[in-house]
Amino acid sequence: MYLETYSMEELMELIEEQGYCSVEAVEILKEMEQAKKEYDFLLRDCEEKAWKTDQVVVDYYRHLLEELRKSLPYDAMGGQYTIPILVLQEFRKPDIVEKIRDFIGCQAGFSDHALLQEIQKFMTVHLDPQGIILYMDVLGNQPAARNVYKQGGQMW
Repeated sequence: MYLETYSMEELMELIEEQGYCSVEAVEILKEMEQAKKEYDFLLRDCEEKAWKTDQVVVDYYRHLLEELRKSLPYDAMGGQYTIPILVLQEFRKPDIVEKIRDFIGCQAGFSDHALLQEIQKFMTVHLDPQGIILYMDVLGNQPAARNVYKQGGQMW
């Protein structure tokens, strides 16, 4: 539950404090890999729509992308970089929960807390450019962690 609880900056600090071979780093990596698979599946526009928090957040993300693409020129002069930054900024606004609730048009039984947790996870795994750095950094240091673990050593 690290991704839902901690911001990207807090995750990076935690890994720096605990180390790449720590239990925390391994758990964060597992969560990121699992969440990335789930979001990749949802972003491929799967036909099976369920009113779950992850689906709602992904649908709102798609909606934002479409709105931005309509209003901004997408060209070789940086549109491919501007749009993701604008989407990330939109997801970081304090009224994001209300915007998503307005978008879906119903309460759908989600608590604000559950929706905020899913938004945090989505930003960390899919939107935040630093997420790629963190993911690759942790992934790049995992062979050392796995070797320690396989040899029966403690990971922390």
